[in-house]
Amino acid sequence: MKNKLSLQLKYAILSSILFTSLFVSQISATETIHDWIQSYPWIGLVAEEVPYGPITIEDVSLGGDGRLVFAKPGEKIEGRLKYKINSDQLSSWHLHHIIVGLKNQEAQSCITHTLGLGDKNGKAKFTIDAPTEKGVYELRFDYQDALLCEDAKKAWHDDQPSSRATIGIIIVK
Repeated sequence: MKNKLSLQLKYAILSSILFTSLFVSQISATETIHDWIQSYPWIGLVAEEVPYGPITIEDVSLGGDGRLVFAKPGEKIEGRLKYKINSDQLSSWHLHHIIVGLKNQEAQSCITHTLGLGDKNGKAKFTIDAPTEKGVYELRFDYQDALLCEDAKKAWHDDQPSSRATIGIIIVK
């Protein structure tokens, strides 16, 4: 009888420890998630399809991991996306470029160009250099009316796209 009671007591103690550790770890995880949401309210809010002016971007993948990627400082990140261009909202016979870059930094890549004639859908690949400073960065896109890609990228500097053009997040660790 003593062994039976001891065995029941052991199971009760082990069950209590297991329950407590599971409960505490869930609270800890919840607090961690809450802290992240407070610090970075846009996490989880980068839409799968992002319309911005006449351009819609969807199916973004950064480093093969979706819309959020962890990177080392200066690391090259391969990206891909799909785009749709509504030419009714573009000036005809002008050359328009879709460019990508990081918020408050220079544009890094032209992903396509088109005349304002006829709608266009396509896929594009691009490379983004992760910043050298640790932090959280928003990947955005824009469209610019310019003759050359380099001119479109320069225009980004003077006319940054709004947060509505955010298509991904890069966390440099």
